[in-house]
Amino acid sequence: MNSFTLAGSIIGGTVYFVLWVQILRGLKQNFATWILWSLIDVVATLSTLIEKGNFLLPVTYAAGSLLIAMTVFFRFGMKRISWGPNETMTAVLVVICLVAYEIFGGIAGIVVSTISVGIAGIPQLYDFWVDPWHAPFLAYFGFFAANILSTIGGTNWSLEERYYPFFCSVTCFVVVLVIARRWWLKDPRTQRALDES
Repeated sequence: MNSFTLAGSIIGGTVYFVLWVQILRGLKQNFATWILWSLIDVVATLSTLIEKGNFLLPVTYAAGSLLIAMTVFFRFGMKRISWGPNETMTAVLVVICLVAYEIFGGIAGIVVSTISVGIAGIPQLYDFWVDPWHAPFLAYFGFFAANILSTIGGTNWSLEERYYPFFCSVTCFVVVLVIARRWWLKDPRTQRALDES
């Protein structure tokens, strides 16, 4: 561990802390989604630990996702548990990650769980494409910064050192770009309100 990976982990943890506070204040989130995301990050963490790689960022994300899931459950109970196609897809990805890890070992676990992180985020990316005006730009910019720092902190260009943070850097960069569209697109709700006044 070096100062870059530590800084990346601190920034990532800070983003989760801010989200945690927002949830305590009533931000709607789904327990099932977050617990499944945490399981994918747990596989990434364990795979990276076994391969003696750059584990601090995935362990931060796994802990952050688990904290969010538990907060949603204990704060809102059964009212915030729903299951749909996105949760089914993510559950299938969790099973694929576990099977890949069990059969092929740590490197396969790193690759499959990392790709699963990206796939599991596609529905959310679509939501941000449709409505960038209510997407959390600063949160994803924070995640992007955390991923970049963790990538820089890798000791070499091996899968166990830089694959997870580099892949997450690319996916977060895409999310940031999608959300940033709100500064040059017109919000249809604002336009509708102006038309009605």
